[in-house]
Amino acid sequence: MSEPTLVLESMQPDKRGEVDTAMHIPEVNGLLSTPHDESLVDLAGTGMAPSCPAPLHTAASDVKPVVLDELKPGYRLDDFEIQSLLGRGAFGAVYLARQVSLDRQVALKVTAWQGGEGRKMARLEHEHIVQVFSETSLDAGTQLLCMQYVPGPTLQDVIDSLAAVEPSQWSGQKLLEIVDQLTLRPASFDPAAMRNREALAGFNWVETVCWIGARLADALHYAHSQGVIHRDIKPGNIMISQYGRPLLVDFNLAFQPLETGPGSEDRLGGTLAYMAPEHLDAFAPDANVPTDRVAQAADIYSLGVVLYQMASGGLPFSHTPEGKTKTEVVRAMATLRRELPPPLAAELPRSLDRAVTRCMHPDPAQRYPSGRELSAALEGCRQLESAEREMPDIGGMRGVVARRPILWLMILALAPHIVATFINIAYNQVRIISHLTKAQQAIFGYIILGYDSYGYIVGLTVAVIVTLPVWRAWLLVRERLPADRAKIDSARRLAAAWPLVAAAMACLGWLPGGIIFPFCLKLVAGTLPTAQWAHLFISFTISGLIALTYSMLFVQWISLCVIYPRLWCDRQDFRITAAAELRAVPWRLRLLQVLSGVIPLAGAVLMLMGAGPIDPSDGESFAFRILVASLIILGAAGFCFAMFATALLSRAFAVITGSNETSVKKHRRS
Repeated sequence: MSEPTLVLESMQPDKRGEVDTAMHIPEVNGLLSTPHDESLVDLAGTGMAPSCPAPLHTAASDVKPVVLDELKPGYRLDDFEIQSLLGRGAFGAVYLARQVSLDRQVALKVTAWQGGEGRKMARLEHEHIVQVFSETSLDAGTQLLCMQYVPGPTLQDVIDSLAAVEPSQWSGQKLLEIVDQLTLRPASFDPAAMRNREALAGFNWVETVCWIGARLADALHYAHSQGVIHRDIKPGNIMISQYGRPLLVDFNLAFQPLETGPGSEDRLGGTLAYMAPEHLDAFAPDANVPTDRVAQAADIYSLGVVLYQMASGGLPFSHTPEGKTKTEVVRAMATLRRELPPPLAAELPRSLDRAVTRCMHPDPAQRYPSGRELSAALEGCRQLESAEREMPDIGGMRGVVARRPILWLMILALAPHIVATFINIAYNQVRIISHLTKAQQAIFGYIILGYDSYGYIVGLTVAVIVTLPVWRAWLLVRERLPADRAKIDSARRLAAAWPLVAAAMACLGWLPGGIIFPFCLKLVAGTLPTAQWAHLFISFTISGLIALTYSMLFVQWISLCVIYPRLWCDRQDFRITAAAELRAVPWRLRLLQVLSGVIPLAGAVLMLMGAGPIDPSDGESFAFRILVASLIILGAAGFCFAMFATALLSRAFAVITGSNETSVKKHRRS
């Protein structure tokens, strides 16, 4: 059975005023409680699957076992006055007690187990690990472990309560409500911890899972750096304070092997439902698996199971293998866990599924190498989820475009060029073609055909070159554990540079036309009036500016709001990396604002400068005035649209990088 957690506030007192711990420390079909080799069922366990400790007795047969029921409220035990029972299990019991000498409330573990938990935990001073104050050995082998008292339930209690709530309603706020309901004694006021509670209250469930997981991973990293392996990470060994702070408890790790016999010996402890495959291997007494194989990677695996259970509400491996003996069953469980866990629900982000899957990789070498890296990855997942939630959108367009991103990229990148082409044709028809000679008019069509064919072929080639790697990465990132992470990172940086490619293609496609067209006309069909040179230059310049500005604007939107946030394989240092890769976005947006304002003004000025005298009775001049007025009106509308779009893109940049004041404050609070 599992060793009691420090504080089980959610357990309700029975009629005698004592805590009923049966529902918290259940038997699992006789596992480790019977010497027989009967077949077992449901060994996969639940969130309250038992640990596998030694039974509660002392090493010497003539020493009286600890009698837990003797410790009633008011009982004095050394420096401690018992107030109430908090939990009971195979090792002993945990009480709420008053330390008389210091007049403070503590959690007192009373056990006959002579393990090294106190010495191990005493050197672990971390905000997410329950602190040990002292360890005392009494007569008859009784051991007292005085620990920090944490008002609040276990994470298992929270998960059990969430089972009665619709998953769509799960959130950080719901977690805090459950914690408040299950906590019978209020915590002392802590202004610093209150900031954590405020941040947690604003998280959705994915952010909550990542936030709690990142802090537990930090605690594991600290414990590992001190040479301590927990080996029993599970929701029942994680306390949640009233401020939402998770704390690791229970570092007592010894257990008896499943089957006793010649050559069997104590190895290490744990909980079957949360064990890594190499941890399960160590349970077989004849496996000769060195205990040092159950190291940091096993803790990472167990934390991955906890994260899976938090995210989905259930354990990843609920199937119970068959076997004649307990050892056979456990070996079958180890075999089952040498496959990747089932994927999380489709509505959950793939980033979280990828992080959990890597934690639970069958090969320890493929898991996160340390708790610090896991913490960074989970924090990156949380930041990306926050960015996705805060990302500005218009009528769900992001979701529509995300289904066919490359198709929409081509459409939106090409649309401004089509508009610019119509403006170019209209201007050429009004101010240029009618003034050319017959020979020049005949050759003009051939020049357009040749120039456009060359431009579209080159443009299509460049588009394929810059989009194909991103498309491949878009497909690759859908995999649970992509093999080529460097390719995804490279494609993401390429997608971030797409707006510059769009600008370069617009410049190279349009601006040379103002020189090439008049040069070809003069070369093939003789002299060309200076006015026609000017009109051709104006025509292609205005059209090019329109194509450049709005093509770049649309491409920037797809790149920043749709493609870039989803091209992440490992989200460690997400915002730091994003800020570096997107550092050019602010000046691009300022440039687009300037261009969108310059286009209508520059177009009107250039047209009027090259127009010459206008005869009111001339139909061509009237058409020219209509063209100028239309261009100014469309330019003004385009300017308003560009200002709206750049403001939207600025918000998107801010939520991705955390550079706006609100996001920065929220990030610091978390």
